[in-house]
Amino acid sequence: MATSTLPQHRANDVLRSEAASLDLQAMQQQQALQHERNLEDRSLRQCKEDHARKVQDEAAASKRVLDEMREVRNKVHSQMRAAKAIGFHDTIVAGTALARAGHRAMSARGEADHWKAHATSTEEHGRKSQAREVDALSVVTDTCKQRTAAAKQHAEDRVSKSYQLTQLAKDQCGAIHQQGHMHVEVQERQAARQSDL
Repeated sequence: MATSTLPQHRANDVLRSEAASLDLQAMQQQQALQHERNLEDRSLRQCKEDHARKVQDEAAASKRVLDEMREVRNKVHSQMRAAKAIGFHDTIVAGTALARAGHRAMSARGEADHWKAHATSTEEHGRKSQAREVDALSVVTDTCKQRTAAAKQHAEDRVSKSYQLTQLAKDQCGAIHQQGHMHVEVQERQAARQSDL
């Protein structure tokens, strides 16, 4: 009777040892799965942070382009105002010269010819000056249009690149997430098979 009880105790001890070993393996597998989940969460957070940083950089670049466009527009408007002021001043000078010439012509016919020639010269100078200002304004306007078109194209290119980077980040994050889920499912199936054993 004692001899039959001893092997039974030994068998129970073996079963307990195997059960404890299986429990330890299951706990280790569970810890490994939890570690994998933590790594996946950390990777997803890093992807989100990188994506947010890229979006902020692109937004800052777009803002700089818009600021440059505003600065160019303000410069052009300032040059246009200066050109108008110069033309207006030249017109006033020519009108004043003509008025003085007319006043002096009433008192002396000899001086009338002189002042008429002077007024004509001043008027011609005013027309030439105005023509130069119009040409300069045309050049400035064309330059502004070219720089504005280039800045707009640059902004559109940056927006397109931002969209491509955003789509790439989303695809990468989705792939990482899918791969993590597949890995976790495989680990869980393996753990389930080992626990069934």
